Amino acid sequence: MFAVFGNEFGEYEDIKELRKKAIRYYKTHLQGTNVWNQALATMDADGNGKVEFTSEGRDKVKSNSAKEDTLLLIKYLPVLIAGAKHIESKEAMSERHKKLGDSFYYLYTEYEMRGTTLPVEITLKKLHTGNIHYYNHTIGSETK
Repeated sequence: MFAVFGNEFGEYEDIKELRKKAIRYYKTHLQGTNVWNQALATMDADGNGKVEFTSEGRDKVKSNSAKEDTLLLIKYLPVLIAGAKHIESKEAMSERHKKLGDSFYYLYTEYEMRGTTLPVEITLKKLHTGNIHYYNHTIGSETK
């Protein structure tokens, strides 16, 4: 587990400015890269543990980033994903994802901020092609 300090993207005046900085960081440093999770590779039917960061993940997290912590954690997504050991697999629930042949993995891990340990749920989407993409993450009481 690691600590989040609140200054991961420098100073900012409000959530809008933090969102711009965090999404710019995602686009510049994460998008187009990937990270490996051995526990995921072990449980995946195809033995795939490679998680790709895509523009879809960037757009999804941008639209679901009402909380400061959600944005600050963008910097740590590779570490969170690589280190997650508790993983669940679920079939798609929406008709759109079912039609596409998507399924989902949920990675559960933690971080510390302001002396409090908080849970993080990271959603990964497995496409019908077998590729696995970062999809979204939720924190604290938002997690299931």
